[in-house]
Amino acid sequence: MPTSTAKAKTRTYYGEYTLKHWIDLILSKNIILPRYQRSFVWEPNDVKKLMYSLDRGSFVPSITIAYDSGSNTILDGQQRLTSLLLACLNRYPVKDHFLNEVRLAPTIAEGEGDVEGEERDPLLWTFDKLVQKLGGDSGSRENLRRLKDFLNEDLRKAEKAVYKELDIASSFRVKDDGSLPEFYSTHYIGFTYIVYEESTAGKANGSLQAMTAGRYFAELFRSLNYTGKSLTREESRRALYFRNPEFTDFFVPKVSGVHIFSGLRVKVKAEVCFIDWIRYLAILTAYQVNKSEPLKHYSSLSAREDFFADYVSWVVGLEQDRYPEKFGERSSQDANGSDQDVSGSGQDTSGSNQETNKNDRNRALFEGHPPLWKDRCTHIKECLEKIPAIINEDSKNGGLTPFCFPSLIDADYWLFGLINLVLFEGKRLADEHWLPLKEAIQKHVEDAKGSHDGSSDSSHLKGINDLKYTYQRLRESIMSYEQIVKLKKADNVS
Repeated sequence: MPTSTAKAKTRTYYGEYTLKHWIDLILSKNIILPRYQRSFVWEPNDVKKLMYSLDRGSFVPSITIAYDSGSNTILDGQQRLTSLLLACLNRYPVKDHFLNEVRLAPTIAEGEGDVEGEERDPLLWTFDKLVQKLGGDSGSRENLRRLKDFLNEDLRKAEKAVYKELDIASSFRVKDDGSLPEFYSTHYIGFTYIVYEESTAGKANGSLQAMTAGRYFAELFRSLNYTGKSLTREESRRALYFRNPEFTDFFVPKVSGVHIFSGLRVKVKAEVCFIDWIRYLAILTAYQVNKSEPLKHYSSLSAREDFFADYVSWVVGLEQDRYPEKFGERSSQDANGSDQDVSGSGQDTSGSNQETNKNDRNRALFEGHPPLWKDRCTHIKECLEKIPAIINEDSKNGGLTPFCFPSLIDADYWLFGLINLVLFEGKRLADEHWLPLKEAIQKHVEDAKGSHDGSSDSSHLKGINDLKYTYQRLRESIMSYEQIVKLKKADNVS
């Protein structure tokens, strides 16, 4: 027997509030967190980035509020609203005091070196921990003064303090009397306000599928925060390419309209994949600055994607998420012709260790008209077209179908040294270099795979993404190219 299907009917309103009004709403409990809301997960740097984005007038997504069972609940935007409160108080919860001690068993990717790792630890903390310190119907100014006094007292507990200073700019901090700086009254975040008009469908027969406001908004929360499809890493990076059109072609280098890696692929876990040009650029750029640990602080695969995105930001002149010194200084000409630091650090690094400040090769790539990288990428393309036949002398490929490196080990040994030699050192490979290069690289590949003794059970293969093996391939590849070029002198590309 057919049953009626519950249907939701809603009305949606739009507008914007000052940052001060949003804080007023939090402190007065006029907006609250539903039980199904997640905990606070943003890092201190995320809080600062939000405030600086607001200060610059950058677009900040609106807050989604739902009118549910007589309360205004926050469906989307908790991280932003919490960050506003933390920024004005200049505090951030100490993670050790709010860590969730029990976690779900993680899903581990295949292979010892392929653990995504370094996920943000869940916190048993939301802004309710602060709001519950308030009582009565005091105004926002008095509430902020009370919170400031509480947090100052907490800070005096030193190592036992549960909140630490955020070290945000003083222009964002609440004053001693609880009043907010003018910034909070002159900047805005928009809102979407959803009101559920309850449907009676399904109620007559007591159907478990009867729609209610609570059910509707819980599902909407899940849809907003879970079922939505995130950008792939390539899509996320590609969005950064266009922040400065001057460098778009550098990230997708083409010779005669064809990408320099168009004829090559690499097999990863039995899947044929494109060569990641940005991966090689980022690692080699950091290598010019810090040869001992170019990927310091980025051991997991998930963290390395942040590393690659930071590299793109470094090139185009945007602020990096973390450790802005890793690619060295980045100078460009401003409108007045003077040098402008766009490294994102805002710090003077002139006195830093010499090994970690040798990035002249990095900056030189973008100098000249046309910039040096263009001619050098043309020669890289010429070299890449030769590699398939050099690896397999009997190859009849002729460039009609892409050549596939059997593994990332093979690709790295061939490509790290080549890109370093041509792009960063400006050298040109000649025909007499290729045979000794092949012998040297094949020896390294066989040693890494353990195939020299007929065995393929090597720790390098199992931990292919471990930093120690990535560093091994990087250094041995660069060394192989440099030794061959030293024995058989190479000309400069430009």
